Amino acid sequence: VTLNNGMVMNSWYDIKTLNRPKNLTLEDNLKNYSQEEILDSVQIVRKFIDEEVAKLGNDPSKVFIGGFSQGCAISLATMMHYDNGVLGGCLGLSGMMCS
Repeated sequence: VTLNNGMVMNSWYDIKTLNRPKNLTLEDNLKNYSQEEILDSVQIVRKFIDEEVAKLGNDPSKVFIGGFSQGCAISLATMMHYDNGVLGGCLGLSGMMCS
């Protein structure tokens, strides 16, 4: 993770910096997070969701997702990008929308 001097660690996506000046635009803030890796992670989660939806009679409204920190961001992004129906809900803790 770039933020931690390139230390190898588990993460859903790379974070370049947490430095957020008060006048930082949304577009500039999004550049601090690897959008490509976020979308790759969304696809990983989506695969699991699709498997669960199939087990639940193809009813995505029975599936709820959630996460903490980066997991929250991935859950929110997955909820926004999911296009096979409407998921039941999303619980996010201590995170933000960053895609």
